[in-house]
Amino acid sequence: MSDLALRSAIHAILSLNEPVSSVQAIGGAVGMSFISFSLVFIAAICGVSCWYRDTTSSNFKFKRLFSEDSQMPELNFGELAERTGTNTPTIRYYEGIGLLPRPDRQEGNQRRYGDDAVKRLTFIRRCRDCGFSIEQVRTLTSLMQDRDRSCFEARDLAHGHLKEVQAKLKELRELEKNIASFVESCNVAYGGGPAPYCIILEDVACVKSVAMAQGA
Repeated sequence: MSDLALRSAIHAILSLNEPVSSVQAIGGAVGMSFISFSLVFIAAICGVSCWYRDTTSSNFKFKRLFSEDSQMPELNFGELAERTGTNTPTIRYYEGIGLLPRPDRQEGNQRRYGDDAVKRLTFIRRCRDCGFSIEQVRTLTSLMQDRDRSCFEARDLAHGHLKEVQAKLKELRELEKNIASFVESCNVAYGGGPAPYCIILEDVACVKSVAMAQGA
């Protein structure tokens, strides 16, 4: 895998759009967008991992990839949070669990973060945006630096997560149908009136009663 292809894979990870909200994900079209988002992410992960497995100087190229073409000054803690769009408690949490290396304090008793930290934190945040668990993120970040492990590990992990996402989308589509049915019933049956007699409230109460009976 060439340096150009590797850079494209990294860029795909670092420049993905923010995920849609749960409410937006109810729509079928948006649901497919979320799946496509995940598939692009999986492809990028696997591309990077395979390159590290096959190259004979992966550690050197990893450092070079994340360091060259960038002479950005080191950032303090607040600047790192602003640059990556990550709140400070979350950064401290990632450092506390060893997901993000914590640099030693320098002059002025401040920690300084370089470009590597910015890219690593951005990668972590994108993984979390995709819904990967902390342990899954830990695995993905370790795969990016371990040439002795197969890219199939990244693929299998991401594929399993994709199945979970698809299952959730199926549930959301069923929820969409139910809510649409409630709204349509209200439009057909009433043009207004006292809230206690709203057909939506009656329908929801009926659904809840049926669910409780089935669970008994």
